[in-house]
Amino acid sequence: MRAILAVGAVTLTLSGCSGGLSTLNPVNWFGASVENQSVDGRPLRPLLSEKDRRQSIDTRDLVGSVTSLTVERTAHGALIVARGTVPTAGYSGAELVLTKRDSGQLTYEFRVVAPSNPLSATEQTIIAAESLSDSQLLGISRITVAAATNTRTTRR
Repeated sequence: MRAILAVGAVTLTLSGCSGGLSTLNPVNWFGASVENQSVDGRPLRPLLSEKDRRQSIDTRDLVGSVTSLTVERTAHGALIVARGTVPTAGYSGAELVLTKRDSGQLTYEFRVVAPSNPLSATEQTIIAAESLSDSQLLGISRITVAAATNTRTTRR
């Protein structure tokens, strides 16, 4: 009986160690479960590794030119807004794609998806924006956006 009480006391004492973060705590010897998908009992592997996904090639077109670039302050960071020109209507999926971050500078490419059937022969303006938090802006003093024929840079 004393042995059972001693084991119970030790278990209770260890379960309170470090607020549940101790490896001695029997409650957290194992982590949370993770779902693994499989086909016919064989695990599925992604076609691209995480490293390859980050390095995948963006086949979207660059806009013709960047006509304006502004950085607007928000409550928790900033909003980068770029306007660019495309040769016809129907372009979509405008996005500022981060290509370089170093030495206090962020460099983006202004990418768009070209239409399969151009809608008109007149030049159009397209807008893309990127939201950055204060922590992402820490140490950044220059932001550049590149297009096919030019770049625009803003400094703080």
